[in-house]
Amino acid sequence: MDDRKQLRIWQWATILLLLCNGALIGLVWFAPPRGEGEGGRNNKPHDLLVREVGLNDVQVSQYDDLVKIHRSETQRLRREGKELRDQLFALLSKPGAKPDTLLARIGQNQQQIEQNTYQHFVLVRALCTEPQKEKFDHIINEVLRSMNRNKPPRPDGPRNDQQAPPPQNDDDNTRPDGPPPGDRRPPPPDRN
Repeated sequence: MDDRKQLRIWQWATILLLLCNGALIGLVWFAPPRGEGEGGRNNKPHDLLVREVGLNDVQVSQYDDLVKIHRSETQRLRREGKELRDQLFALLSKPGAKPDTLLARIGQNQQQIEQNTYQHFVLVRALCTEPQKEKFDHIINEVLRSMNRNKPPRPDGPRNDQQAPPPQNDDDNTRPDGPPPGDRRPPPPDRN
C-alpha cells in the first residue's frame, strides 16, 4: 500500500475516533444526574407513590407532612435501637450477664418501627380518593420494596465497605464492639 492511502486511512480513523469521543463527552455532559431519569430518582418511594396513585398538589403537600413526621419518629426509634444494641453487646464483656431484658426491648423497638411505618401508610391511604385507594393497594408492596432499597447509610459513621476503622467501646478500649467491618479479620494474637 502506498503512503498516501495509509495516510488517508489514518485520517479517517482519527476523525471517527474524534466523533466518538465528542459523542461520549456530549452524553456525559448532558445526561441527567445520577439518581434521576427513568431508573433512578422517579423510583424513590415518594415519587413512585405520587406518580402511580396520581396524588394532586393538595394531597402531595399533606403526604409530604406525613413523611416528615414518619421520618422523624423512625429516626428516633432507630437511634434508640442502636443504643439498645450497643448495651446488649456490651454485656459480652460481663460474664454471666442476662441479655433477656435487652433482647425484649430491642424486639419492642423493632415492633414500634414497624407499627410507625404501618400507621404512616394508613394515614397516607386515608388521603386518597376511592379510585386512588385501589391504585394505592396495588402499588404499596413496590413502594415498601423501594423504601428498603433506598435506605441511606447509617448516620453513625461510614459504611463497612468504606474500610473505616471500627468504633471503639468507651468501656474497654482494647476491643471494638461487634465483629470487624467488611471482610477484615482481627490481627492474630500475640504469641510471645
